[in-house]
Amino acid sequence: MRVQCLGLKPTVRESVEYAAATAQKLLNELNRLVLLRMFRDVPYLTSLEQSLFMSNDASAQAFGTQSAFPKASQPQVMNNTRKALRCSIGGSTCFARPDSRSDRDIITETFAADNGILVQRGEADKSIFKLGSGKLIQSVGRALVPLRIFGDSQSTENRWFDVIAKCPVPLILGLDFIRKFKLFTQNKHLLVDCPYNFGNLPVLKWIGSPRERINFVADGRSLVAGADTGSDLDLMSLQCARRRGFKIDTSESTRNRVMLADETIVETIGQVCISSVQLSHFDSFEMSFHVLPGLPCDVIFGEEFLEQMDAGTVLEPWAQRILLGSEYKVEKGGFERGFLDTASFNYCAYLVFFWGWGERDHFPYN
Repeated sequence: MRVQCLGLKPTVRESVEYAAATAQKLLNELNRLVLLRMFRDVPYLTSLEQSLFMSNDASAQAFGTQSAFPKASQPQVMNNTRKALRCSIGGSTCFARPDSRSDRDIITETFAADNGILVQRGEADKSIFKLGSGKLIQSVGRALVPLRIFGDSQSTENRWFDVIAKCPVPLILGLDFIRKFKLFTQNKHLLVDCPYNFGNLPVLKWIGSPRERINFVADGRSLVAGADTGSDLDLMSLQCARRRGFKIDTSESTRNRVMLADETIVETIGQVCISSVQLSHFDSFEMSFHVLPGLPCDVIFGEEFLEQMDAGTVLEPWAQRILLGSEYKVEKGGFERGFLDTASFNYCAYLVFFWGWGERDHFPYN
């Protein structure tokens, strides 16, 4: 791997060098595993991991695959259902929704009462949260909850949950939980279909202020998106659509009602159709976004899109953002500058984000 660290602060230089060294060690070990176990017969490697770990041309030719980070075709449209995590709280079985746009774990006041969970209601226990429409709400308190995940005997732990008055689902597990338990990579098998009583109205459960972002290009315009496993729609803010000069189709048939995290219902004003979306190492593809006033970021990639693209692949730019901070920039769908060559950088960023190195509390870009 080529690493250029001239001009960086020592802490950042050391971080980049450590990431590169870690990536190389894992790369060597996993290529050895591939050769010993016959690549296509290893069941626990995802398609994304296969493309990442087959990084040298010789190994790729031996197994009839491409080198690391081949250009992917536009994903096929898939039938998608909402995913949930089957949990146990105090002996009662429940279903939690993993939500990458929530920076806290959330339960509803009713859920706490039904399960005998004590809610601490002091002023210091309350927090202010921003919803997907820009609206602010205040929690009623917080609670320490004993949580166990079905299918993972090592997952029992006490976790702090913020308690809110209403929510479309009784239990939300936020980004920190998703990272810790690697729900969309190593432990994706733990996800199950949501129960029908979660409702059919499109939902945007954004609650909080997650900092991670995805950079991409839409019809030649650089945009910033959030990956939201708790959103049923792909969304664009009205402010972004106007600022970037996108044409909005406001016909009645393009509008949708959307339920927010506090169960209030808002309506989109139309759709923006993009003829060329350029994201990471995928070929460009067409995409439509529902336009929602007040959305706190340019764009939201919803659950179905993330499933089609492989959530791990789409979430990878979060690691790129964390690794390079303000130095990372996308120009016309490619890398304008960076400290690593494209393939090595992508692999390194994937490892940093998904293998648990560089927690936010310890990373120099905080």
